[in-house]
Amino acid sequence: MRQLEAIARDVCAREAVELYDVEFVGTGGGRTLQVFIAKPGGSIGIEDCSNVSKGLNTALDADEELIPGGPYSLEVSSPGLERPLRRPEHFTGALGETAWVKIARPLGEIQPEFPVATLRNAKQLTGRLEAADAEGIELAVEGQPVRIAWADVDKGKTIFDFDAVDEAPAAKPNPKNKKNKDHKKKAGR
Repeated sequence: MRQLEAIARDVCAREAVELYDVEFVGTGGGRTLQVFIAKPGGSIGIEDCSNVSKGLNTALDADEELIPGGPYSLEVSSPGLERPLRRPEHFTGALGETAWVKIARPLGEIQPEFPVATLRNAKQLTGRLEAADAEGIELAVEGQPVRIAWADVDKGKTIFDFDAVDEAPAAKPNPKNKKNKDHKKKAGR
């Protein structure tokens, strides 16, 4: 997998994108190699995915022994709005965002003094990702800081907050249109 990631990282660098993650899903003939790419300060387009896919196909076809086990499909995409957080650098890249984190032990074992008693048995937490460093992460859960060591982090993902998306401002009525409507009403009497 490391060699596969190195090849994918090289192809991504040539295409001016970053490799976010690589994983195999499925079994047997239904295996899929999923490659997730990102673009710092920008969004991934179809052309980016297509270019990385073509580059990877060429590199992987040149070394058929790199991926044993028979046929597989290749998918190249962005990690999405709710992207997985599996590596420390994923968490670092999501600072300030809302994240869901599955932890190995109940919160009360990790932080016995946590003030929200109803969450002390929780093994899944949602909060604002405040920090990620060499020791672990910090989430703000219901306004309270929770420090979680990497050994206790099973997995996570960002949570897209649809309510936080600015809605387009409502269209203001055109005074001319109102006047015309009033005029039509008067004319129709």
